[in-house]
Amino acid sequence: MWKQLNQQFNDRFGGLILQLRAFGQVFIKWGAVFLVLMGIIAAIDSIEGTGVEQFLLKRLDSRLFDQIEAISILAGLIVFAVGIPAQKKRSHYEAWQVINSAQGQGGSGGRIMALQDLNGDKVSLAGLTADQADLREIQLDKADLRRANLSGTNLSGASLRGANLFGANLSSADLSNADLSNADLSEANLDGANLRRVNLTKANLFVASIKQAKLSGAAIVEAELSGANLGGASFSSASLKGSFLSLTNFTKAKGLKPEQLFEAQEYEKAIYDNEFLAKLNQHQSQTESPPAKTQEKPGDT
Repeated sequence: MWKQLNQQFNDRFGGLILQLRAFGQVFIKWGAVFLVLMGIIAAIDSIEGTGVEQFLLKRLDSRLFDQIEAISILAGLIVFAVGIPAQKKRSHYEAWQVINSAQGQGGSGGRIMALQDLNGDKVSLAGLTADQADLREIQLDKADLRRANLSGTNLSGASLRGANLFGANLSSADLSNADLSNADLSEANLDGANLRRVNLTKANLFVASIKQAKLSGAAIVEAELSGANLGGASFSSASLKGSFLSLTNFTKAKGLKPEQLFEAQEYEKAIYDNEFLAKLNQHQSQTESPPAKTQEKPGDT
């Protein structure tokens, strides 16, 4: 019971807590700088019109006091700027803590916000482990997710445009309605994945394993599918227009029609089972042969 409540709390407030913690750290640093500046300014005001001021003016350039406030503010900004890399490093460390502590949980556990923040700072997510997670509608465009383990993860509606998913494990993942256009999925494992209505336009799926995947309504347009294994995958209403199919394995594919293959490139070099190959050849010969001429009956003029 307690574990379930803790998971629900992390799913709902994990990302917010991470943001508040980062904001608190920035606030404390700025507060310290502000207090130092106010102390300097107060000290200057306290000696104004006194004998101390007259003594200092005799010893120092009379313009010095006019410049002290500007110098103090500039010094504060420099101190803050120098601390930015350390602050970034700390926020990245905390983001990874959120991601790692949520490992094994079925919900988000604050991972969506943490992963998006890291990717926004161009931090590599290569080797990430977030299997069986709930990452619906996450925004990870151009993310480095090489060899990430996202097996069984819910990524429905996610935006992964241009992401590097080379060798990633996405077996049984839910990628329905996700945008994977221009993504690199070469050598990735997509066995049994839900790829209904997924956008794979210009994606690289070279020698990827996509066995038993559900590709109904998928847009696989101008994609690289050479050497990919699509054995047993379902293709109802899927588009293969302009995709490269050299040595692509379509054995035992479901819902695949010759018309879909004719829109692709190098489909004749793909691998089919004998039954479908006969159907493909028959359909091709029918479409290429000219229509038969109607014989005229005797006596017709």
